[in-house]
Amino acid sequence: MKKYFALLIVLLLFFTLTTQKVYAQEYTLTVKTENGEYVFTYPDIDCKNGEYKLKDEQNKIERIVANSYVAPKDAKLKVDKTCGKISVIVEKNGKRVNGVELKKSIDYALKNKKEKIIAIYEDVYADISKSYLDRCLNLRGKFSTDYSCSLDERKHNIELAVSKINGIILKSGEVFSFNKTVGQRTEENGFKNAKIIENGVFAKGLGGGVCQVSSTVYNALLLSGMGVKEYHPHSLSVSYVEKSFDAMVSYGWADLKFVNSTNGYSVILAKADGKKIDVEIYGVKNEYSYERESVTTEEIPFTTKLIDSEEVEVGTSYVKVKGKNGYKSEGYLKVYKNGKLIEKKLIRKDKYNSVEEVTLQGKTADVTS
Repeated sequence: MKKYFALLIVLLLFFTLTTQKVYAQEYTLTVKTENGEYVFTYPDIDCKNGEYKLKDEQNKIERIVANSYVAPKDAKLKVDKTCGKISVIVEKNGKRVNGVELKKSIDYALKNKKEKIIAIYEDVYADISKSYLDRCLNLRGKFSTDYSCSLDERKHNIELAVSKINGIILKSGEVFSFNKTVGQRTEENGFKNAKIIENGVFAKGLGGGVCQVSSTVYNALLLSGMGVKEYHPHSLSVSYVEKSFDAMVSYGWADLKFVNSTNGYSVILAKADGKKIDVEIYGVKNEYSYERESVTTEEIPFTTKLIDSEEVEVGTSYVKVKGKNGYKSEGYLKVYKNGKLIEKKLIRKDKYNSVEEVTLQGKTADVTS
């Protein structure tokens, strides 16, 4: 009797398992997404005690979510370098299947033997929105210098350097390097020979005029409230900007650097029209405004050196090297809020060397008897 009872139990168990397997094989669940369908049947779907289960359900849901992902596109700043205008390209949100809702739908479908599910999507928002970038379109500071009297080679170098910095966009905390942006001043990079200051005297060199561009940028930065990280004065005073407000650059050792110290993007717009260099700094609105003040604390007269020359007519002379006075100076930055001066700070002290004047005078040739 016991043997027959045990056999009956085995037969019932076999019948149950076989029936559940048949039920599982008969049931198919389709999950429809925008990029395709996912079809699940036996053995992914199993039936136990009359209930359908999807094996590794969470892993399958995560795979569907990952495959459905459409990445968002951040809003971007767009600079029209020709017109000198900044605009914002609107962000585009992405999307993906909502994993939580998909699990609910799958569990409901399995419980009610529903054969098709249409996945529900959710938005994936862009990190950078148009409204965020609109904050960065305020003019923070600008500065201009005149180069209309420069020779053609110097004008060429100025305009080439300006073209390289025009339209530069900096993230918050990003460092701007003038030398890295403009590049090495070589013939291969398009620069020409023009007047430079070398070893304390005016001479010709590749890239002459580029320092006027860096000085213009430097002053625009000061007037925009940006933190200047590195600058270098010339050894001689220059005519295109006040003393203690110049910024000499030399590739490899003397750079102009600043940090975008604002909590948004900053943009440099620059142009050179054959007469003026104009540099503008855009970014988040600044509650402060600024003025510069140059103070000459000492003038250092140049000395004159007379050289006798048989090549000059006796009784006459001419200046071979024109003298130039030197100076000691200080640069101040005045800070205003709501039109009221709240601070006047000394930002630098400089010494500019004098240039010795060299005069050739006529000398009677030596006569030997």
